[in-house]
Amino acid sequence: MSRRKTLNERRLTRREVQELIASGARQRPDLAAPLERTLSTGYKEQPLVYELEGERFLFVFDPAEPGLGGKGDIYPADAFHRFVRWTAKVNEDYQHGRASSVEHWAYYSAFKHDLIAALDTLIEQLRSAMARTSDDLDLSYRSLDLVPNMWKGSGSNGRSKSSTISSWPMSVKCSSCVFRDVGS
Repeated sequence: MSRRKTLNERRLTRREVQELIASGARQRPDLAAPLERTLSTGYKEQPLVYELEGERFLFVFDPAEPGLGGKGDIYPADAFHRFVRWTAKVNEDYQHGRASSVEHWAYYSAFKHDLIAALDTLIEQLRSAMARTSDDLDLSYRSLDLVPNMWKGSGSNGRSKSSTISSWPMSVKCSSCVFRDVGS
């Protein structure tokens, strides 16, 4: 976990961790389970999580791990819950073959793995939906600014942004996101 979100200034020693646990900390295996991971060597890291008074959580590195084992950090509840949710999402994505941004696009796109191959068609549909020529949307940085400006501003023919965008086909919405990401 990121060190800047901890409430403690430095990592807690094993002795400090044991004192906190002995002072009435409640173990939370439900929050520790998403943080477990199996390394390529087959070793399974099993950190421990304890709930402390005052909406705080104690994260304890796997006691069997050399070096950091048994040491810990204290996190505010909201930051810790956010980290557990994020870790669970990353693990789920990895288990389903979505370990990279390309795989994410492939999974969530209507085109799946053909998204990159369909990019020219999608950009052409975006140009058509925005009533722009190929000179206007030529993948230059200046032309890339037109896409978010279209999302932010009002639509064509004086219609509102929401009515304009909602009338776009899904393929055009997808291509505008791809087009935006090509420039970043």
